[in-house]
Amino acid sequence: MANAESQDEDLYDRDELILGDELAEDEEIELDDEDVLIGEFTNPIELYYEDFESKEELEAKVTEFLNDESVSGVQVIPKEENMLPLQAVRLPGEWYKYGNSKIKFLKRSNKFGPAVNSVVSDSGITIHLNDSNSYPAIYSGNSGLNASIISMIVGFNVTGSYTVSFSGSYTVPEKVNNKKVESVQLNSKLIYQMVSYTVVSPAHPNGKTGTAKKSVGIYYEKETTYK
Repeated sequence: MANAESQDEDLYDRDELILGDELAEDEEIELDDEDVLIGEFTNPIELYYEDFESKEELEAKVTEFLNDESVSGVQVIPKEENMLPLQAVRLPGEWYKYGNSKIKFLKRSNKFGPAVNSVVSDSGITIHLNDSNSYPAIYSGNSGLNASIISMIVGFNVTGSYTVSFSGSYTVPEKVNNKKVESVQLNSKLIYQMVSYTVVSPAHPNGKTGTAKKSVGIYYEKETTYK
């Protein structure tokens, strides 16, 4: 299951963000050219950590869906309302003041990145998944504001690490839709909660966009090779 190994509860006591005015009509925002390595989901089955009473129950459900050949992938994440503490919620599109800077929270979305675990097996072989790793949050550090302020606007500690566990099993079938299977590659990809924001500051008077992301779950993806 996904859980934070950072000190988020201390972020909101040190500084204060104040809801501010919108930019004047003649002010423009320059978009950041930085690319973020993410991909789009392919309509997987969605499971939520909070819907299961135990890790074993969740693992059994993951296994059930993985072994359903009509399912191409399974996504396991926390429910959106449980991803952020209440004091961290910002209003999209509103400007918040901090000193002589303005910050605007743009949007929050779930994306996934490269596979953190891949296993290939032939037909008739059972693949077992069981691992837990900690992954650091990633953020744009060139906005002119320190990490604690960025953490306040995005709602999580951007210098912290977040642990994601994944488990389940999948038996490679001999046939899928009457086609003989040679092998299946089972990929486990990190699911990130990604937040985008804009900063207007003395260092960036025309505005600077940034992103921050942390790992919150796992996406299981099957890639089948036929004979």
